[in-house]
Amino acid sequence: QSSGTGLEGAAIARRNGSIAHGEAQRRGAGVILLVDAGSRPSGAEVEHMLHKFDRTSVSFNPSREAGASTESNDDQWLEVLRDGLTFDLLGLTPWPGVNAPEPRHSFGSSTVSDVNALEAIGLFPGPHLAEGVHTLPVVRTMLSLGAQFANALEGVRQIIWTPAGCVLQANLFERLVTGWLDGGAFPAPGLIGLELSDDNLLKTDGLAFFLQRELVLERQFSTDTVAASRLASRLIHELVGAAMPDLPEVIEVSAGPTVALVDDPEQGVIVARPA
Repeated sequence: QSSGTGLEGAAIARRNGSIAHGEAQRRGAGVILLVDAGSRPSGAEVEHMLHKFDRTSVSFNPSREAGASTESNDDQWLEVLRDGLTFDLLGLTPWPGVNAPEPRHSFGSSTVSDVNALEAIGLFPGPHLAEGVHTLPVVRTMLSLGAQFANALEGVRQIIWTPAGCVLQANLFERLVTGWLDGGAFPAPGLIGLELSDDNLLKTDGLAFFLQRELVLERQFSTDTVAASRLASRLIHELVGAAMPDLPEVIEVSAGPTVALVDDPEQGVIVARPA
């Protein structure tokens, strides 16, 4: 699925006005939790819930500040602290929900029509994490927190991972993220989109969030879409967390081909071709 809707800022734009805290245009990377209409929790409900979360607390609640009002655009979020990192939870009642970006890729039985019928809460790195939002410690902590919210909140149906425009069922998101955090494979199907380029080469959508590059499989690897998708997932697992420009030049895929990786900074891609 494709959409011309930009993700930068759109993920947390207010339905009526803009969010002053953190500036909307800096909020492109985050986890959107799509819930049944009328199911979005209040800040007080989230605070009570967080007592059951390990190493997690509310570090700032603007609605408790002097002069705060339910009429204010600035008071509709909570700052949540986990493992020394802060994240902003937006779209809590009694304020409006966040505007969910239209997904570009769907997994499982998730569809765009599902998204349009649900209300949205957004979890985003705090402003002080702006420089480190692409790093694995921040991403892993944010995904871990998002998975816990997906499990603990009532009525969560779908999750959108905004850097790749991916939508998937909440239980699938929780299972994939938990598996990765427990030492399993990076959940490429779910957090990274795959699409065919104009010349029918398989290309990732969302890997650039981690590497500043998308991955392109040369034609020899792209003819069989199913096999190409599996190969891309294995390569993504190896590449996520690699520091540019110190990427491996060759990856030997278990029970698969040996792949040469060629960096093309001008095109913003890493090309995978037979070694």
